[in-house]
Amino acid sequence: MARSFSETVTDLLKSAGEKAESIGLTLHDGVINLISSKDNMSDEDVHAWAKKNGYEKDAVEEAIYAIAKKYVNFLQGGKSKGKFDFSKVDQKLVETAIKIEMEHTPDRDTATKIVADHVAELGWIYYKTLPSFETMLMKVMNKKGG
Repeated sequence: MARSFSETVTDLLKSAGEKAESIGLTLHDGVINLISSKDNMSDEDVHAWAKKNGYEKDAVEEAIYAIAKKYVNFLQGGKSKGKFDFSKVDQKLVETAIKIEMEHTPDRDTATKIVADHVAELGWIYYKTLPSFETMLMKVMNKKGG
């Protein structure tokens, strides 16, 4: 049975000499902040961050690999199973769909994957009707005051 992400991070914290139960997912949160702080990160950046924050560099690298693995699983999973080809679809519709999903993420690849999953589940009708549905919903909510 595959280990959960939380179990993996907890073990990494223990290997870093920290008491995982008392600090929660501090290493995980710190690594997420580190990754999001730079577009291009080197091993030296990771090692310097580890030293500054009192972690073994190997534990930090393993946490990064665990996060990367979760993202790869996300990209390859879901309704689309990581397989999508938008080349035969109206590119204006594709761009509209990606723009809609980028309300939830600044990452274009992530937004594209979400589009692929929605299309695999519901077809392109989802994105063809979503804007008018949202407009109608906003009108109804405004009439009800909220």
